Amino acid sequence: MSSKLAIVEECLTPWERTTDLAEAFASVRHRLAEDIEWVEDPTWPGYGTYNSPDEILRYLRAQMDEVWESLHVTIDEVRDLGGERALTIVDATGVAKSGVETKLRIAHIWTIREGQVKRIEWYLDPERALEAAGEG
Repeated sequence: MSSKLAIVEECLTPWERTTDLAEAFASVRHRLAEDIEWVEDPTWPGYGTYNSPDEILRYLRAQMDEVWESLHVTIDEVRDLGGERALTIVDATGVAKSGVETKLRIAHIWTIREGQVKRIEWYLDPERALEAAGEG
């Protein structure tokens, strides 16, 4: 496994061990570039782009406090896209604060540079992620 894929798996694995995304994210902060870009799918309610580990952590804490009762992530696929990029597909199951149960299949395109995560792009449709990555 390339060091790029090892970094991606290192960053995602804590998400499988907890239902608190902010806690999982904080545990891998050392892998995140200070100028990281976190770009959400524009179809996600209230989507945005966040430009530092602190901004992302605040956002995730707000999501856990305001939106989710619990959320669990399972890694389905990690794929090398060549160069600095990798693709992951995860299954997320959760219960919203409203009590609604949710199942999502989410893809991410990661950019890893000099051992740090520089960018994560989220896609609620893995096929769109594959197209964006030139794989579809």
